[in-house]
Amino acid sequence: MPKSWTEKFAHPPQPNVLRLGKPYAGHGEGEKMLIPTPAVVAAYVADIPPGEFRTMPRMREDLAAAHHADFTCPLTAGIFLRIAAEHAWEQHQNGTPLNKITPFWHVVDLKSPVPKKTWRARSISSSSSASAKASLKLLSTHATSARSARSSAPCPWRGRS
Repeated sequence: MPKSWTEKFAHPPQPNVLRLGKPYAGHGEGEKMLIPTPAVVAAYVADIPPGEFRTMPRMREDLAAAHHADFTCPLTAGIFLRIAAEHAWEQHQNGTPLNKITPFWHVVDLKSPVPKKTWRARSISSSSSASAKASLKLLSTHATSARSARSSAPCPWRGRS
């Protein structure tokens, strides 16, 4: 049986900083690369102020700096952002209000091809429920204000402009 997004979200449990033994992703041998976790990515996304948007490169730079690495692995960062987004959407589908889930729309552009390939397209095509469609409409039009009730621990990247 396939794992749920919640199960995928829990693994791996800790981020890891590795020293490269050979060049990778445009970075040289000896540089330190962060392998984040879905939870680390979700915490970063949750700490983005309402109304702001971060690009993937900016997220990777901020995470690397916070973990004393030279860069963040672009492959795992993308995979873990998807897991965090799918996990958040799964929580919402199970009744968690939008203002209590990871606001992945602060990094994932809802008008880009990415959401259409993942949760958004599946939800629209597989759900005839009016509440699911209403949630998607709310998410698309009012995403930047959905985080108002969230409280989160201070994060090391908070001070970056």
